[in-house]
Amino acid sequence: MQTTLNIALPRFLFIITLVALSINSKGQNLPSLLTEKNINATFSIIAYDEETQEWGIAVATDNIYVGNSTVYIEPGVGAFSVIAETNPQYAIEGFEKLKEGKPIREAITEVRNKDKNANLRQVAGIDAQGNVYAFTGNSLKYWKGHSSELMSENYVVMGNQLKEGVLAAMSKSFVSAKGTLAQRLLKSLQAGQEAGGQVSGKQSAAVAVKGLNNAWYNQIDLRVDHSKTPIKDLSVLLDYIMGELY
Repeated sequence: MQTTLNIALPRFLFIITLVALSINSKGQNLPSLLTEKNINATFSIIAYDEETQEWGIAVATDNIYVGNSTVYIEPGVGAFSVIAETNPQYAIEGFEKLKEGKPIREAITEVRNKDKNANLRQVAGIDAQGNVYAFTGNSLKYWKGHSSELMSENYVVMGNQLKEGVLAAMSKSFVSAKGTLAQRLLKSLQAGQEAGGQVSGKQSAAVAVKGLNNAWYNQIDLRVDHSKTPIKDLSVLLDYIMGELY
């Protein structure tokens, strides 16, 4: 019995140490430490505007250049936001499945079923008619903060490592906001930040809007890749663009 205890104790202490590091570390969490990956906290909104026939995404995170890996839009087909442990395959294969006529839920689920790390993902998708589907991987419930998604008509808000109430605030803001789709998306992102945002802060943000009737010069694709106030900086960029376009 003494030998068993001596062998088990170091392993027990190792696990406790990992948990303690997960709780106290600002940018890390238990899944990050166990997988030796820097899993990043993020929140986003994806939406479709029936009137303008535009698809858009706004996203913010505590990591650098979030717009580089989480925003995917193909006008007339749909859009995908892939966050947490991101994987562009959901968009690459998702667009192909939508073109084949598959519903958005099926398009995402088929990719998910082949993904060995699906429990580390958050994915939201919207099709050409504004139908939506999203999922939050089961492993995200062990991360610091709140991880979930809210699906509604023509839009989805989702995120991980959030303060309680962030997604509800984002949803309410988007529904009540006035202006272009890009402006409404950014107002939703700002509302999420004002409601508490991520427990680990912000570093980058992005907003993208593309539509069937948009020319190359009025497609929106703005990014703030490294800043202490990325959402505020993104708002300044969007205000400038709106002044140029309208």
